Amino acid sequence: MDNFDLRKYLAEGIFSSETSYEKEQRKLEDALDRFVKYSIENGDSDDEVLSILERGGRDAIAAYQGGLIDDEDLDKEYELILNPDL
Repeated sequence: MDNFDLRKYLAEGIFSSETSYEKEQRKLEDALDRFVKYSIENGDSDDEVLSILERGGRDAIAAYQGGLIDDEDLDKEYELILNPDL
C-alpha cells in the first residue's frame, strides 16, 4: 500500500499562488477523489484510506505550524516531516 503524500501533490503544483479558497478546495477534492478511487481499486479498505488521509492532514498541519512558529523543537519536527529518512 502506498502512503498518501501531500508533499508530493504540493510539489507537483496543484496549488497555485493566484487562486481562491473555493478553487483550492476543488483542487483538493479532485486529488482526494483520485486517491480514494486508486486506493480502493487496489485493495485498501475504507479504514486504511481514512487512516492515510487523517495522517496526511495531521502531517500537513504540523508542517505548516512548524513553519510559522520559531521554536527549535517544532523546527526539528517540521524537518522530520519533510525528510522522514533523517
